Amino acid sequence: MGKNEEIEEIIKKIEDSKIEGDFIKTQENLEKILDLDSENKEIKNQLSHIFFINGEIKKSEILVNELLATYPKDIELLKLNALINYNYKNYKKVINLYRTILDINDKEIDAYIDITRIYDEIGDYDQVTNYSKKGLKFDKNNVSLLNNLAAGLIYKEQFKDAFDCIRRIDDLDPINRISGTIGNFLKEQLNNNYKFKFINSPINYVQEFKITQKEINKSNLFNDPVKYIEKFEPEWEPKDKSTRNGFQTKSNLFSEYKSDIEIKKLTDFIELSITKYLSEFRDSADLYIKKFPNSVLLKGWAVILKESGYQRMHNHPDGWISGVIYIKTPNNLVADQGKIEFSTKGYKFPSINNNFSRTLLSPEKGKLILFPSSLHHRTIPLEIKEDRVSISFDIISN
Repeated sequence: MGKNEEIEEIIKKIEDSKIEGDFIKTQENLEKILDLDSENKEIKNQLSHIFFINGEIKKSEILVNELLATYPKDIELLKLNALINYNYKNYKKVINLYRTILDINDKEIDAYIDITRIYDEIGDYDQVTNYSKKGLKFDKNNVSLLNNLAAGLIYKEQFKDAFDCIRRIDDLDPINRISGTIGNFLKEQLNNNYKFKFINSPINYVQEFKITQKEINKSNLFNDPVKYIEKFEPEWEPKDKSTRNGFQTKSNLFSEYKSDIEIKKLTDFIELSITKYLSEFRDSADLYIKKFPNSVLLKGWAVILKESGYQRMHNHPDGWISGVIYIKTPNNLVADQGKIEFSTKGYKFPSINNNFSRTLLSPEKGKLILFPSSLHHRTIPLEIKEDRVSISFDIISN
């Protein structure tokens, strides 16, 4: 077999491995082609992206820099370089890379979206609104840019303009979660009676369920939760998660450990509770209920909070409905310690008055709380030496 025929055979294997999602095999086969054709730009380009996907960031960086030395205006390579530098938290370099992309092509909408996201992360809201507006000149109905613009305007306390952005999104994308994350907060602040299509008054959708004491008593998970969860390999304050002074598992418990008997029991209880939850709100006009997906995935993780442990205010942008099951709760909690707070005011939003919804619920062994994934929530810090153990989850549209 000649070299070209051998390369064609390997390319077929690469295509198959990509379809199967086996990017390790994809990487191996790309490297085989480079052994045969070391100057193949397209293969080097693909390999630089696969390195990044497989977590081999340094290899990706070296290959990208090599390619950019020859092709300095290759936009896809510049985008990948921005992702690499974002991984290093080198925000100044990331911003300069996106500016370079926009100098090459000022209509590159993805670059506007990404640069506004970075400016939002570092708190430069003037530039968030500046670049959002520039991008919207080329794509006036881009929901991501409208979303970023609304967020920037909130932090600049331009609430009416931010609300106008949210209403445009509501018309363009009726099941967009932004009505739950930002829209209802603005509506309350502005004393506006507008009805969002996806969700209104999200705190009213917070519901509690309870595992029976009989089931708790015969559960190994509930009887020795910390020891049981250790086999799920929890990590201390994992990167980019909301947990502080505590452990959190990274893999999806409901897929990685789906054969575990206790996880199976929890899965059954969650599914039953979801059915009851949807039935409870079956008369709602909100698309949050009316358009609940026919096919969903269950993604979950365990959290062990230690003394002074808490979870920062956050929401779950990938989910539709989220929930938490309390496996172990400390005794004799004082005041609001360990409680979960739900609020329409999140992400350190500024406020112009005290008109925003907020509620606190107490943790209790065997309690399940379901709530809209878009709703902001946090845990009040524990000030005692007992652990608080819970399993949280998202119901995600499949």
